[in-house]
Amino acid sequence: MNASNRMMLWSVLLVVCLGMLVYWSYGQMLEKKRIALAASQDAVTCQAIADYIQQLRAAQPEQLDQASQMNLVVEHLQDAARSAELSMDRIIDRIRPIPARRIGNTAYMEQLTHVTLSNVNMQQLLTMLHAVSAKKTGLHIRQININPPRKPSDRGQWQVAVTLVAYIHQPTEKNGRAT
Repeated sequence: MNASNRMMLWSVLLVVCLGMLVYWSYGQMLEKKRIALAASQDAVTCQAIADYIQQLRAAQPEQLDQASQMNLVVEHLQDAARSAELSMDRIIDRIRPIPARRIGNTAYMEQLTHVTLSNVNMQQLLTMLHAVSAKKTGLHIRQININPPRKPSDRGQWQVAVTLVAYIHQPTEKNGRAT
């Protein structure tokens, strides 16, 4: 093998190695670009969550006394009963609020309200419960007890006990600062 053939072989080998290096570098660049895009999407998602948390903190209702909170619950129940085409005085036997209690060591309290309904059919019940929980009332359904009609003549008219819950943001003073 003469010197020019050797030089040609080394040149081809060098070009092949450089081509492999370019191919590897391009693959690395594409992988880093994919990772950067995923991080960018994560940052956008995190920012959206942070904005939502700020919005929730800013939208916290002013602290109401228990009577005002009960009035709001009754208003929401009346709206829900209307949407189910129910008469409040005929249907709702009793609305009984339970004193709010703190949820662990959080800034939230849980306000339970027991509602007793009588002589409702399933369609009315489901429409009313959907209206109570679907709107942005802050009320959620915790428990439902459905009892069958007491008399055969009351066929299709059920007795229902519903427990509603509302979560109230109420920071506590701890070590001189609100938590």
